[in-house]
Amino acid sequence: MPQDISNTVSRFFSAVDRCDWSAVQALMTEQFQVDYSSYGGGPVSEVTPEGLTGAWAGFLPYFDSVHHQIGNLIVEQDGDNAEVQCHGMASHFIAEHPGGDLQFVVGTYDLELKRDGGNWKLSSMRFNFKYASGNQTLAAEAQRRAAEANSETSNA
Repeated sequence: MPQDISNTVSRFFSAVDRCDWSAVQALMTEQFQVDYSSYGGGPVSEVTPEGLTGAWAGFLPYFDSVHHQIGNLIVEQDGDNAEVQCHGMASHFIAEHPGGDLQFVVGTYDLELKRDGGNWKLSSMRFNFKYASGNQTLAAEAQRRAAEANSETSNA
């Protein structure tokens, strides 16, 4: 049912925003294809849910807030496979950061899902970058914060 598919996609992005990595992983197939090449993310790669969420866990929690907004979902289901196209916007926030506290990244997503038992799981995600606005140095600040936190942990 298309509603189950749409709900799976919504749950995925909501879990990412909460940094609930076990919930994100539960919504992914064991082999997952990710493509952020249009936004400088390197070539298409096959990853495990743990590998992808591990990378995100080393970055996203170091913003003060992250919010993904998706919309205009177009769902095409063929048996146990589905494709979803949607618009997406991510806002990244770091309070009182010099140069501005918000970064926006806008594009579309091409998602593939597979039915696993009675549940839909994402098997592929491609982000198609349109534009970015706001303070584009916030990602570097989040990475700096992550490195600092990891340094403090290893020195403890």
